Amino acid sequence: MKKFFRYFGYTLLCIIAIVGILWVGFKIYIALNSADDPLMDDSDLIPKITVVADEDNGWFELKEAEKAMYYPKEQSELIGEMASGEDWNADFAQELVERNEEAYKHFYVASQKPYIVSPKLNKLAVENYNFSFEPESQLHIRSLARLSIIRARYLVTEGGSALPVKIVQDLHKVGASLQESPNPDMITYLVGLSLKNIAYEFIEDQMNHFNREERIALQNMLSIIPGGSDSLERVMQSEYVMFKNSIIMTDALGRDEFARERNIPLEQISKTNYYFKPNQSINSFGEGMKRMIEQPVSLCGDIHLVNEMAEELNAPGSIGYILTENAAGLLLTDVLNANVWKGLAYKKCSEDFIIIALNVRLATEGYKSGYGAYAATLNELQENEYLVKDVPEKLHDWDIVYDSEVGQLIEPDDENFKSL
Repeated sequence: MKKFFRYFGYTLLCIIAIVGILWVGFKIYIALNSADDPLMDDSDLIPKITVVADEDNGWFELKEAEKAMYYPKEQSELIGEMASGEDWNADFAQELVERNEEAYKHFYVASQKPYIVSPKLNKLAVENYNFSFEPESQLHIRSLARLSIIRARYLVTEGGSALPVKIVQDLHKVGASLQESPNPDMITYLVGLSLKNIAYEFIEDQMNHFNREERIALQNMLSIIPGGSDSLERVMQSEYVMFKNSIIMTDALGRDEFARERNIPLEQISKTNYYFKPNQSINSFGEGMKRMIEQPVSLCGDIHLVNEMAEELNAPGSIGYILTENAAGLLLTDVLNANVWKGLAYKKCSEDFIIIALNVRLATEGYKSGYGAYAATLNELQENEYLVKDVPEKLHDWDIVYDSEVGQLIEPDDENFKSL
């Protein structure tokens, strides 16, 4: 029995010693590794600030147009179909045109302003994006665009008016001002693109009704490659700072409901939770966004994020990073890339192709009206000055292929291409 107690005592002492050593080792490890990383320098991720004066901002005219707009909600589906040319009701079209004269005037004035920027976004830029931003509804702008195109289609049916082309030019200018906004957000960018697509659809649908002067005017309106990827990069930059300052990022960093309800700051949480390092998550989000912005968007290849952090996550000593909320910034970047940026990039790249295709269609229809047949090659169009601008042999990763039988470009064989 004495022997048993002696061995039991030795074993207990050994266990206590081992636990003590492990405890001391753990405390030393925490002391050496508990400090959070310093915040990265993200100055190159902050958009250039442009303050737009109220007198130069067409947004206020669009709001006045909204007040004057006649848009019966119970007829929303029919209005959409009439705008796209899928359906037509002449009496209702006349009613819409006559009751929206005041709204059309404000829409025209907005198109003549150098900028169209939401006042909230303007304020956000003025204050260096230092507060959380709730996107402003822009549904009224799309409604105004549909009403404008219905007006254009109505005037076409009336005949003898050059006004439809002017309406399309104004609509395109409003869309371009939104898309190329100096202080953009993703919603504004997409609304601008949707307005331009409405204009493109009208041009495609009415292609045979334009005279030579109108075709040239529309070609001049259509820039071959408008805006490049600069506007898209500005959108990504502004979305970065808005996400960084938002409750979404705070939640992603791991502040639970208890801490949020009591407004416990992140710094205090990090003191009581060794694994919680908010700066590390913010930095991983910033690094991920940098890589996405640096992607060759203009190439329109398979847009993806090259995850250079994979090796770090598999390296010794990184278990705390893998198993805890410190990976949240990186994960948020991956989610945005997979679900947002790739699709947005392809929308922009598809627009570039559509613009070139519409330029070619305008030129080939003009050529056919003069010669009785479509041009055999694009060179014939250029030599006879039917093309206002040259057509490249390749756009992004897509070959430019002309079909002389129908006088059109062949759409890219790419599942990511977004046609009209």
